Amino acid sequence: MKPFTQTADTLDQELADKIDGILAAHGEDPTQLVGILLDVEGYSWDEAWHIVTNTVCYTNHTVLAEALERWPQNLIESLLPRIWEILKEIAARYGASITEYLSAVLLQSILENQEVQRPRRPRPAALAIPIDLRGWFPSATLRNFILTVRLCVDPTLGPYTFPELVRYVHHYMRLHINPQEMRARFTGNVHFTANRFLQLIPIFLKNPVMSLSYQLVGVRPFSATYTNPGLFRVPPEMAPHIQRMEVVLGQATRPSPHCASISYGNTMAVTFAGTGTSSETERRFFTHLVREGIPVKVESNRTR
Repeated sequence: MKPFTQTADTLDQELADKIDGILAAHGEDPTQLVGILLDVEGYSWDEAWHIVTNTVCYTNHTVLAEALERWPQNLIESLLPRIWEILKEIAARYGASITEYLSAVLLQSILENQEVQRPRRPRPAALAIPIDLRGWFPSATLRNFILTVRLCVDPTLGPYTFPELVRYVHHYMRLHINPQEMRARFTGNVHFTANRFLQLIPIFLKNPVMSLSYQLVGVRPFSATYTNPGLFRVPPEMAPHIQRMEVVLGQATRPSPHCASISYGNTMAVTFAGTGTSSETERRFFTHLVREGIPVKVESNRTR
């Protein structure tokens, strides 16, 4: 690659074709190209972005559906090195935060996967986004103190471009994630505990009703879950002993993808956990990141 990068004043399609050919011929990981251009070759961000988006063509056979059909449970993880400089810059270009950007990528992946399946009536793509309430309502509990925001896109209304999805996610989250709405929601949830009639109902009658309500309200309305706890910090004494952090979400009662990301140092780990047999949503998610110029390393516990 070096002869071409040293002699090219501007990038044209010929240079992109040559770099792509070199990467393919030598079996290199094309997702590392952006880091090489920035850190080694001294290109500016705009130049590196243009080269990568005109060069990279990505497939990782370890996450293709046909390779994963026989496993009842899976964990697919992507490590995104140099994440803050690259991912924050890309999200900012869309006017979004990292959480908003990745939520839009996941929504797009779900919509694309459903479109390929050609259902008679497409279902809305809905994400459950957990919101930590401790920042607004201090609590000493060690349990989850969260509410979920439902991001929902109805494909029957027409196709959405990716920038449109990012704008939708950005404005919806900024509009609905506030202490006033969160207080109203959890106040309504705990109001039932003061109902004298409900207090008198035996627990063996309550449990089936609660299980059914969880299915109808907490599971069925959502296509997937995404959470991003953000940057994980540790005391300086612990840092040399920690290589990376991961978050793996527990499974619901249906095989929908559960995505989580967490950042430690300059690396973000994105995990997909699920009991489904198809990994098409995950493949589309990571492919989109690579096409945007984000270096991705994919690991999976699926071997067949």
